[in-house]
Amino acid sequence: MTDGEIWAYRDALSVTIQGDFTAKYWPNQKLKIKQADGTKYFKIDLVELEDNNTVLYLDGLGFYILSDSEILEHSYSAEGAPKGFPSCQRVMKFGSNIYQANYYYPGSAYLVFDREADDDDCSIVFRTKGSARAEFGLVTDNDFHFKTVVGEYPNETFIDRLLARASGEVDAFGGILRSYGTSGKLSVIAGNSDLVNGAGLELIYDQDNTQAHIISIEHDNCYRNLNISAQNIGFNIGAISLSQILLLGSDGNATFAGDVSAESFTDRTEGFVGDALSELRKIKIDEQGRIDHTTLPPFAIEPYVIDGEYWPGRNLGNMVSILVSAVCQLSEELEKRAAQIDNLLTSVDQLNKRLSALEAKRK
Repeated sequence: MTDGEIWAYRDALSVTIQGDFTAKYWPNQKLKIKQADGTKYFKIDLVELEDNNTVLYLDGLGFYILSDSEILEHSYSAEGAPKGFPSCQRVMKFGSNIYQANYYYPGSAYLVFDREADDDDCSIVFRTKGSARAEFGLVTDNDFHFKTVVGEYPNETFIDRLLARASGEVDAFGGILRSYGTSGKLSVIAGNSDLVNGAGLELIYDQDNTQAHIISIEHDNCYRNLNISAQNIGFNIGAISLSQILLLGSDGNATFAGDVSAESFTDRTEGFVGDALSELRKIKIDEQGRIDHTTLPPFAIEPYVIDGEYWPGRNLGNMVSILVSAVCQLSEELEKRAAQIDNLLTSVDQLNKRLSALEAKRK
């Protein structure tokens, strides 16, 4: 007790004074408080009257907190720099109401913004001639916003550009998040890869060699599966303008724009049932010397689309099935003809024997 006032520890950053001293103490006054464990310095954040007792809420400048023990001495000053008071503070706080912010890490410094509710703003706004041009901070929620601003005060429009959500996702708006550069290898990575160690999906653009790479890898171990999922997947190439060279359709079909070359193809098509030879006789050659696909057996026609128009394509697997069936038919016909020839040869042989017998009798 000093100056006839009875001060008592309330918590680490507040004290209680018996009686109403709200006219004597106010925010931003400096305090020096002595307890058994030493002398401490504070700034008053808030003064309130509770049950006819004065409560002083304190800012320990990031260095000081009260201990739960007797307050031996206290003094106050409204001067800007009272003797003995620390020349600078580690925590600077802003807000309509100031709350405790004694982050007791002696080597650190903090700029603290207090808001009253989650739907209030807690941010830094950058302005040009009174009009906002950028903002970052907590804006009406618990996500961290990076915004740019258009328009003039007070009719500005704040636009989200980058959003770090409290749930952990990071969203970019108005364009793609870039790894920008004019030389070297620029990358965007999902995973813990650093292009040398770790694993991840690596999207790389090599500026020096003008090549792009999509790689799924675990470095120093092996490449990993790369799964691509979509309703349809199109592959487009071109130096100046792009042309689609391959379409993988959701119906399971693959459409190539040009020639396809491979060591082998595995055919799993069903067998053709019907008169294959008759169907093949209907195939015509057009004036350009090409097969007229409209005359193909219906079993071998596979329609495809160009610019919204359907064209009759040739299903090679089904065409092979027809040809196999035709060969089988020809084989059966050859077997029949061979049997008939054998019968004829047997008959001729028998006739020759009779003729020989008749000639012998005449002689």
